[in-house]
Amino acid sequence: GYTFLGWDQEVPESMPAGDLKLTAQWKINKHRLTFYTACGTAIEPIMLEFGSKIEIPEDPARPGARFVRWEPVIPATMPDRDLELVAIWDVDPHTIIFDTRGGNPIAPIVLAPGSKIKLPDDPVRVGHTFLGWEPDLPSVMPECGIELCARWKVNQYTITFDTRGGSAVESMTLDYGSPIVLPEPPTHELYVFAGWKPALPATMPAEDLNVTARWWVDGQVMAGEDDLTGEEKVPPTGVLNPYLLPALLTSFSFLLFVTGSSVGKGKKRKPRV
Repeated sequence: GYTFLGWDQEVPESMPAGDLKLTAQWKINKHRLTFYTACGTAIEPIMLEFGSKIEIPEDPARPGARFVRWEPVIPATMPDRDLELVAIWDVDPHTIIFDTRGGNPIAPIVLAPGSKIKLPDDPVRVGHTFLGWEPDLPSVMPECGIELCARWKVNQYTITFDTRGGSAVESMTLDYGSPIVLPEPPTHELYVFAGWKPALPATMPAEDLNVTARWWVDGQVMAGEDDLTGEEKVPPTGVLNPYLLPALLTSFSFLLFVTGSSVGKGKKRKPRV
């Protein structure tokens, strides 16, 4: 409980001619009592000199538990070393609460401290992958009830576009729930784009999606997968692609020119009487 500081007078290097009395100088040490309440109310550490009388602090409090004692017992005076004391409790069963943060509910677990914990099934949340609990779920019930929060990762899904003979449209991959920006509509040599089947949603769904282009044919919208085949080359009579109009007019003018140039060049016929 003391630290040696030296002698009250200098020690000579050689024996003097007479007796010499030297008195040791000491400094009393201070030591600390630290209290671990195991989820009870905090108790401030006690710092006292060695041998000083210790005032016993008030017992800590803890919901659902009764304070029994300190382990080890608090001494009457400060010992010659630091000391750690742990609260011993007579406790009721404790509860683990699960916050799934948008996932399906998980029932609380109620067990006595030290009891083995059976892991519940992982929660499920649309468009997300479960990563675990924060903090980690312990293997045995701790001395305090705790609340665990689910950790999630947002899933990504892909929309693939089948233009059925039209110009290509790149697929898009987005997080679940992200807004979907409509791509530029595809074009076709003979048909006018009429939309996608199924229609594109406003936000990314929780699944991959394949959509098919719909085209105007003979004044009607093709609805089936096989409406547009490789043999179908006749332009529709209902709605034409406006970008084909110049080509059609050029073809028509050429036909008139050829037809007109051949008039009168055949065998002359006698007029009817």
